[in-house]
Amino acid sequence: NIPEDIINQLKEENSRFKEILKSKEDVSIIEGLNLKIEPYPHQNAGIRFIDKLDGNAIIGDPPGLGKTLQAIAYSHWRNKKTLVICPNSLKYNWQNEVNLLTDRDSIVLDAQMKKEEVPEKLENFFTIVNYESINKYEDIILNSDFDQLVIDESHFIKSNKTKRYKNIEKISK
Repeated sequence: NIPEDIINQLKEENSRFKEILKSKEDVSIIEGLNLKIEPYPHQNAGIRFIDKLDGNAIIGDPPGLGKTLQAIAYSHWRNKKTLVICPNSLKYNWQNEVNLLTDRDSIVLDAQMKKEEVPEKLENFFTIVNYESINKYEDIILNSDFDQLVIDESHFIKSNKTKRYKNIEKISK
């Protein structure tokens, strides 16, 4: 069962997104975005949607429409140092997308890395870690300053009783 407050938040975000899509101005090119690739109009609408919610948004677009681009573009545009938590199979895809879209630096915290190979405080603009490696790097992540948290494939943390959920909850605070 989904808590009532989450359902209400989703309904509110859905209605805000519909408002954004009604306005031609909101799908136009975003001043100062400075990406290497120009987003499509629906992606501009998504970036503006995230911005109108001060980064506290759920991007629920169907697969293939550019949710990753929207998240990266928002962080880049608003200069938000970002921690990305994603499935293991997507972590290098995230890094490739960061490199394709921006000149920002990124680091992937891989399970194969020795803890000594990772700085005590992460200074990269984008830090990417998979769900299974969060526990290994928790102290380093907590010692670092992030402005934005992106949780890709958030259905991976659907139960608040799991260790994965509790680790992400701790990091998000």
